[in-house]
Amino acid sequence: MQNYVTILKQHAIQMEEKKSVFLAYCFHAETEQQVKGNLQLLQKEHKDATHICYAYSLGVEQPITRSNDDGEPAGSAGKPILEMILKKKLKNILVAVVRYFGGVELGKSKLTHMYANCAKEVINDAELETMEACSVYEFSFDYDSYVPAGKYFNDHKFTILNLVYLDIVKVQVALPTAKIDKILGDLRTITKKLNGVFLRPMYLPVSQKGAWLDRMGVHRVKHN
Repeated sequence: MQNYVTILKQHAIQMEEKKSVFLAYCFHAETEQQVKGNLQLLQKEHKDATHICYAYSLGVEQPITRSNDDGEPAGSAGKPILEMILKKKLKNILVAVVRYFGGVELGKSKLTHMYANCAKEVINDAELETMEACSVYEFSFDYDSYVPAGKYFNDHKFTILNLVYLDIVKVQVALPTAKIDKILGDLRTITKKLNGVFLRPMYLPVSQKGAWLDRMGVHRVKHN
């Protein structure tokens, strides 16, 4: 797994050229189904649009890329949008450009420039986010051991996904994969005995470490 750059928040801009209106959108998408859903929303919102052209890159290690000209001259719309996505090295992203024809033909060269520029500007104007490759581990601690372990998680802003207090403390935490050997070594040192198991890989936004999943309802339960 490797870190990658994407957008998490939908963003849009508007540009005009010779009375044609171009509305550029970017979405975070990780599956073909999410791409389809976002395109259906655009189609519903822009029923009278002349074209809705798009491109996307899904996946991290071996991204799937697709583009669509939606009736524009071949290679004049989807391809320049995709080239901008690849140039910016973005992944798990859909960029779509809605065009309302203004009555003046632009020509293939100008069209290609406009679609590339729309993709460039909506990406530049959006909030880019680095997604960090993490490994989710579940640990079991006695209460004395959890005190230094919990402080370690908090000091390093690791995201707690699940925390349950029973006779022991069970915690699921996302740890940066690139530093996993050092982190596990540190935990063995400060707790004297480490009981943990790897659960799954996941990605988390670097700028919101420790807080992002809290908004999604992190599960914390205490039983007396």
